[in-house]
Amino acid sequence: MNYLRMIAKGETIFIRLAFVFLCLLICVQFFFLKDSTRSYLSYIDRLEGESVSIQMPLYSVKPLYISETSETAVNPLKSLRESKIVIVRIINPRTVENIFLTVNGQYMGDFAAGDLKIAVFNGDYLEIDASAFPHPAQFVIHVPNTGLIYPEDGMIVEVKGTTAAIGKVRFK
Repeated sequence: MNYLRMIAKGETIFIRLAFVFLCLLICVQFFFLKDSTRSYLSYIDRLEGESVSIQMPLYSVKPLYISETSETAVNPLKSLRESKIVIVRIINPRTVENIFLTVNGQYMGDFAAGDLKIAVFNGDYLEIDASAFPHPAQFVIHVPNTGLIYPEDGMIVEVKGTTAAIGKVRFK
């Protein structure tokens, strides 16, 4: 019985609070009808008529220059994450143009210069695509900083006419 009385008392308090808040809502809405009180109750109305955007010039000081580079990731959102540098160097033969390095399946460059320096992110998947080169080729992976668990510095990869997986990049 005592439990039922507490529920009934809580119900009456809840109904009274709901009625008070409903009356308060109607009063505030009534005050919003008048321009003089609306500016005090609403922050947005104080900003009415003011420019909140930055006025940008319609011309560029320097001409736009777009360059193609193979040192950054293709996805621009990845540049917000921490990256490490990996250098993949071809040992044998010295240079070749039809062997490619891919990161997450996307072309990053060929080995015409003998090595590729790329920025990698945690979880990237590195592969060497030598499917157009029928002879054996050897590569060494160089990691300039010590922030990587895998690939290890000095790792050697050999490939002949196929795609060789270097593996998934893991940070410390």
